[in-house]
Amino acid sequence: MLVSIGDCVKRHGLRMLLRDLHFRGEDAPVCYAWCDPSPQMHVTQGISMAINVNKMIEVGCQVKILMADWLARMDHHIGGKVGGDLSKVRDVGLYNIEMWRAAGMDLDRVELVWLSEQISRHVDEFWPLVMDVGRKSDTKRIKKSLCVHRTDDTRGHGSLDPYLFRDFTPAEIFHPCLQCAGIVLFHHQADI
Repeated sequence: MLVSIGDCVKRHGLRMLLRDLHFRGEDAPVCYAWCDPSPQMHVTQGISMAINVNKMIEVGCQVKILMADWLARMDHHIGGKVGGDLSKVRDVGLYNIEMWRAAGMDLDRVELVWLSEQISRHVDEFWPLVMDVGRKSDTKRIKKSLCVHRTDDTRGHGSLDPYLFRDFTPAEIFHPCLQCAGIVLFHHQADI
């Protein structure tokens, strides 16, 4: 059932992980799901998140949803709508949680983790990671990672690749470095 939720590079590796956890007496693998709080979450996004989280719970996983409030604050589509106010971004995240509840997510068996709180707790680890990612990345690759952001502004570049040629804000360029550091920071706390 876990394979139906996301990408599984090697099914054998997943079986081995679950077997190793079982032999260590840890029957519940920890699974992280990432969420950028959004005031424009579509109902299908809420429903699919609820379905996938419930599937993870059903097979015995301990699910943690990482609410990336701090990163959403930087996003001009999300944070820009609330003036970059972290407490308002958190309110948007709470709205998303209520949407999942309405969609049937078993929130009693989910741990919600706020990225802003984790960054504050692990500041000495987080910022060196961000700097490392920034130092080891190049702007072209970072811009490629931003292809998920839609834009109407192609700056006259037509259909070539509007994402690589448009002007990005410093926050947009910095966002993947922060996101990558967040993933690296928490990878040791998750099994899947």
